[in-house]
Amino acid sequence: MGLSLGALIAIDFTLAHLDKVSALLLVSPGLSGYAAPSEQVLANHEQMIKAWEAGDMESVVEYFLRSWTDGPQRTPTQVDALVRERVRSMDLERIIQGPGEGELQPLTPPALQRLGEIHVPTWVVVGDLDMPDILAIAEILVGGIATAERTVMPGVAHMANMERPTAFNRLAQDFLRKQGTIA
Repeated sequence: MGLSLGALIAIDFTLAHLDKVSALLLVSPGLSGYAAPSEQVLANHEQMIKAWEAGDMESVVEYFLRSWTDGPQRTPTQVDALVRERVRSMDLERIIQGPGEGELQPLTPPALQRLGEIHVPTWVVVGDLDMPDILAIAEILVGGIATAERTVMPGVAHMANMERPTAFNRLAQDFLRKQGTIA
């Protein structure tokens, strides 16, 4: 199970260790080898870099929130303030702590070129208000993994599990129950 970059890592891990994964639950997934970022993602990333270079970590986090918590179709005031604050707090702490140990090891060839190797039950969850890139990746995953199914959660962006935790948890538990991973 993984969200965003965590989903990208889960996919890459699965491809590197096909015998160790029995199911995939991918939320707002990234995908190694996907290199077609939308204009909006590029523009927001550019703003984050400028703020980073200026040492303005609060603005870095705000641009991140606008991209990945608010999404492209909402203003900050249209998002639950508690969700925004929780994500802001997590991201600011992550930025202050700096990168963790080790580096992300790229999968060669990238997952985008190897999706047909995945045969475990796969569930892709996206919010209908997420970035176009994430919605496109969900389409690619469902088209490339024969066992993949997709659920689109209405009224949420990238942090679907935080915006609608009860609905998300119910869906996740149903999927995991079907796989026999929980009772």
